[in-house]
Amino acid sequence: MGGRIGILHMLITTLVTVKIDASNHLGHWGHDGRRSCKPMPTSMALCRGVGYSEMWLPNLLGHESVREVVQQAASWVPLLAKRCHPDTKKFLCSVFAPVCVEGLHGAIRPCRSLCQTVRDSCVPVMEAFGYPWPDILGCDIFPADNDLCISASPTPSIPTVEPSQEFKVCDACVAKFGDDKRIIKNFCKNDFAVKMKIKEMSHSGRDTRIVAEVKSKSIYRLNGVREEELRQGDLWLRDGLRCMCEEISDVRENYLMLGQRRADRLIITAVRRWQHDSRDTRRMARRMRKIRC
Repeated sequence: MGGRIGILHMLITTLVTVKIDASNHLGHWGHDGRRSCKPMPTSMALCRGVGYSEMWLPNLLGHESVREVVQQAASWVPLLAKRCHPDTKKFLCSVFAPVCVEGLHGAIRPCRSLCQTVRDSCVPVMEAFGYPWPDILGCDIFPADNDLCISASPTPSIPTVEPSQEFKVCDACVAKFGDDKRIIKNFCKNDFAVKMKIKEMSHSGRDTRIVAEVKSKSIYRLNGVREEELRQGDLWLRDGLRCMCEEISDVRENYLMLGQRRADRLIITAVRRWQHDSRDTRRMARRMRKIRC
């Protein structure tokens, strides 16, 4: 799923139209005089290639501007890369960027069953990162399948997509850069090396902001970076919104992060999972402490 999901089936063909009463399908998100169709922004990575070009604003979450929609939707892009369910993009886009349909004066909501199938498949992935399924996407607020709504695909599959739509592996997360020998070899080329646990991750523009648990940090190298800055500051994974990093898939683990100062940010250049019970990890830790750059 995720970056590998191709263009979705046109949403109109997935609608169950047992009831066409406007009062039934508009409901709480019906036309209130402020709603209008807006072009789908090309910068909205979550719904790129979704199969339609206009969306309703405000959306089902109450976001009233295109800028707000793009900003809020960005935090869900990494979930697509996890491929937890083939309909994840369909569901999220029906909430963040509801399709505009000629003749209807309001947003068409996702069916409750679509929400439930995506939720049940993706919750384990989200919980691994320390995030629960949000209350604002509670499936009970969506209509049953016998109403006008966007339903789940009859036989969900993961279509082939163009290479430009795929999620690449982040440069810092490529396995070879996390190899022990390469880490030691390139140790002195970096401005910092720190062992840490991840407290939270978010996005700013295309980059991923990583906040560490303050008490979990062990510093192995500083060069032009103050200790206070490294302990209290944030680390950045460049272009993290457009790439995957399986290496940091579990916020409960410890990680070795190496990186460089670039302008006003501390950019991660290599990531390695820190395995306390590993002989190789202990050996590498000893070697890093002895290196004099």
